[in-house]
Amino acid sequence: MKFIGSLLRFLSDDQAVGSIWMLSLLPLFLVLAGFGMDGTAAFRTRDMLQSTADASALAGALQLPTTGSASTNQQCAAVNQALAYAHANMSVAGFGNVLNSTYTNSTTCTPGDAVFGYWDGTTFTSPAPANKGNAIKVTVKTATANSNPYPTSFLALIGKSSWDIVATAIAMNGVPKPVCVFGLHSFQVNGVPTANLHGCTLAVNGPMDCNGQGVSAGFAISSAPAPNGNPACGQTNQYSQGTTHDPYAALASNIPANPCGGTAASYPQEVAGQGNNPPTLAASNQWPGGSGWPTGAQIVSGAHVMCGDVQLTGNVSLSTNETLVIENGNLDVGSFSLTTTGSGSLTIILTAPNPQISGFSPGHTIIGTSSGALNISAPTSGTWKQMLIYQDPAVTCATPPCSSTGVVEGGQGNGSGPVWNIDGVVYLPNALFQINGNVSPASSALNACFTLVAYDILISGGGPILAEPACTTAPTTLVPISRLVQ
Repeated sequence: MKFIGSLLRFLSDDQAVGSIWMLSLLPLFLVLAGFGMDGTAAFRTRDMLQSTADASALAGALQLPTTGSASTNQQCAAVNQALAYAHANMSVAGFGNVLNSTYTNSTTCTPGDAVFGYWDGTTFTSPAPANKGNAIKVTVKTATANSNPYPTSFLALIGKSSWDIVATAIAMNGVPKPVCVFGLHSFQVNGVPTANLHGCTLAVNGPMDCNGQGVSAGFAISSAPAPNGNPACGQTNQYSQGTTHDPYAALASNIPANPCGGTAASYPQEVAGQGNNPPTLAASNQWPGGSGWPTGAQIVSGAHVMCGDVQLTGNVSLSTNETLVIENGNLDVGSFSLTTTGSGSLTIILTAPNPQISGFSPGHTIIGTSSGALNISAPTSGTWKQMLIYQDPAVTCATPPCSSTGVVEGGQGNGSGPVWNIDGVVYLPNALFQINGNVSPASSALNACFTLVAYDILISGGGPILAEPACTTAPTTLVPISRLVQ
């Protein structure tokens, strides 16, 4: 009985029971404290790693091509930049080597956790397909694999001494930008003109050379190597880039059928060197002042089609939406003006019969004196939306640029063409386009746009080239801006 009484007294005694419970729960408290303290620190480190991965990927991607495959030099440059940004964000002294890559020189490097590939808009592929290599995937970590696992404090008391923390980012090089001026073959500036593209993008599928002074392009992109001295055309100049696509050539299928005939006599021509004052064409090909049309104009698919040269003999003003097609002929503005007013618009199409007439060499361009002017806006909708002047790509020659399609804009002195005050796209795929004066917005266009596409572009004048943005139908080119994609 004495033993039973002692047992009952022990079981009913509650002195120091709290201590017993605390000792029993201590491991749980340590785990909770470990997750609270070590977990918070781990999440903070994870955020730092993600920021580092993002910065390293962006810096590396900027060294890669926007199109085509990446060379060894480009890949090693990307590794070098990725490492530099990784170490700047998370120092080796504080975190160990978070990016497992090595860089020796421009031709010797080990990408390691900087993986090169191709981003197609939705998926990163590595190795990159042939002739593609615009992206980089960077993985940074504090982990056993890098000999820098993240150490714990409270969790170490229960046997968890470190954590592996990893972050990954994918970045690509290349952002599409609309093009204001597009040289299909070359772009050249001579002397010290004050030409100004006001930050628009310049693209050239060939050599790009701004002698004396640039043209204030934002991005200037050329598919050719840099010229001697590397004269800058824009704020950011890139050479040996991919070519830019021409989106306008396909519009030729919409040119109305030719009603003129198959002989040279069907296409009256000006007397060379005599201009239009006095007129040297029959009355049917003269465009008198006012809002009417030449008597020789034929309506085909809603367009006014003229056969041969067209001469202005007065100032013309159009207030409706119109299309002028000139078959085997020039538009000679002379010293007069061709203007659209209000909501009026005009598309001028310069074309020729196919096949062209043997032994017959008419012009297919716009001519006039420096006293003449084009003050016209393009249509805002329809097949020829924003197209102001369209030279048929089929009007070509053995070796472009073709003398029959060349255009001279503005300026002073002999050989100067009319001044252009325009709103829209000018497409001259086989022409040398020479800018000798100002290219300004049409007086009737409150929200003008401008895109010039020509085979060769030569700027020698001293005037601004529009302060307007590229048209929404403009071609786009990839400019070297890196961006995170994942």
